[in-house]
Amino acid sequence: MSKGKTAHLLLKKQAKNILRNMGFNDNEILYEKKIFTIKGRKFGYVIDVVGIKKDSVIFIECGTITNKNNKKGLKKHCDKLIHLPYLKDVSTLKNFTARKLREIIKNE
Repeated sequence: MSKGKTAHLLLKKQAKNILRNMGFNDNEILYEKKIFTIKGRKFGYVIDVVGIKKDSVIFIECGTITNKNNKKGLKKHCDKLIHLPYLKDVSTLKNFTARKLREIIKNE
């Protein structure tokens, strides 16, 4: 597996842990979800990790978001968008601290 794919998979695992810590159950967490309608709005994005509850929709994009317009567009369709960027050293993903995750979430 390439270094990039490994990094992306590790970020997705972190994303799942974030959603679990936010109170989502495993059956409320979806990967590579192609979304066409959320809260009655139609659009077509593939989101890396999505947490969906009756009263809350959280999108987590892992790695790179290609342009600012995508980020703005995504924010319109969820309650919270979290972006987990790639780190310079893939090995540090395994030790991605809870503190660092809290900083990323807080700043989104």
